Amino acid sequence: MLKEMIKIENHTATDWVAQAVEVLSRGGVVAFPTETVYGLAVVPGVPGALEKLNRLKIRPAEKPYTLHIGSPDKFFNYVPNPPWPGRVLARKAWPGPLTLVVEMTEEQIRECRKKFGTLFDKLYHENSIGIRCPDHPVAISLLTNCDMPIVAPSANPADQPPALDARQVENYFGDQVDLILDAGPVKYRKASTVVKVNQCDYTVVREGIIDSRTVDRLAQFTILFVCSGNTCRSPMAQGLGRKILERLIHCPQEDFARLKINILSAGTGAGWSLPPSQSAVAAVGELGVDISEHRSQPVTAKLVNQADMIFVMSREHKEFICELVPGVGNRIKLLAEAGISDPIGGSDQNYRTCARNIEKHIEARLKELLE
Repeated sequence: MLKEMIKIENHTATDWVAQAVEVLSRGGVVAFPTETVYGLAVVPGVPGALEKLNRLKIRPAEKPYTLHIGSPDKFFNYVPNPPWPGRVLARKAWPGPLTLVVEMTEEQIRECRKKFGTLFDKLYHENSIGIRCPDHPVAISLLTNCDMPIVAPSANPADQPPALDARQVENYFGDQVDLILDAGPVKYRKASTVVKVNQCDYTVVREGIIDSRTVDRLAQFTILFVCSGNTCRSPMAQGLGRKILERLIHCPQEDFARLKINILSAGTGAGWSLPPSQSAVAAVGELGVDISEHRSQPVTAKLVNQADMIFVMSREHKEFICELVPGVGNRIKLLAEAGISDPIGGSDQNYRTCARNIEKHIEARLKELLE
């Protein structure tokens, strides 16, 4: 007979949370819904919990389970300085039906071993960790309110399809599960997509709700720099931005293209195909960047809509873009709070000062993006 099932008809209610957390804290197994399938949650830090889960799943002890987190920002708790592909996919697809298997560097492994101690070997496997941030209010409430790490496989015995509702969990496991959170049938009725990521690349390991083409689209990240004429400030920013980002991501230059990062520039009053100012070319040339092949383009709705982040030189540029494409203000930031003065008509020294100012503020903004 089933030990206990709680029927959750109002998915935003949390009166059941304390009971579920109590079951987990004493080493019990809680079946819970995600948007894809039902899962079996345990707290690996509680003695005996993983062993009980292994018996339920008829699974060898060395096979790892996926860590589940209640919000995307918890990613950084388990993967310090995550690889760029993981950052982008987590930013765009979480909460959602995506599992990330992150290959860790030696430095990351050392930091996490120090942080988690004996728990490390229960969360990480062969220098990697699998992490999922489900998009279901019941799952989110459970994961957010438990202050201990939770791992969870799908709710099914070996060689059986994952449970899609609470009754199927009960039929599979009966009284072997301590608590079932019954929130009705799942939304998608198919497993999450699994993507393995490292510092410079990603691989779709298992195609689930999100197909490979969509993963490729989500993995792309576009940064747009905007000034007025697109012949000095924003092309300088475009060139310097690429150079700085290559360094901050710690990805070899020859592998950078695999990261699918597009760094573009445009102008609110720009014409088409004008060359950059020679003073701008010279100023960033002194900083190791060649923008001589740049050609100007105006800001368009298409450019704005494809950009994940837009850096502007002045508040007027932001206002122009917000009027052109309403609702994009949360993706626009001033490169510098005080603005970046236009050096047009000034001396070569004005351009050098402008380039160094742009370089300084791009470094700060891109570091913010990576936090």
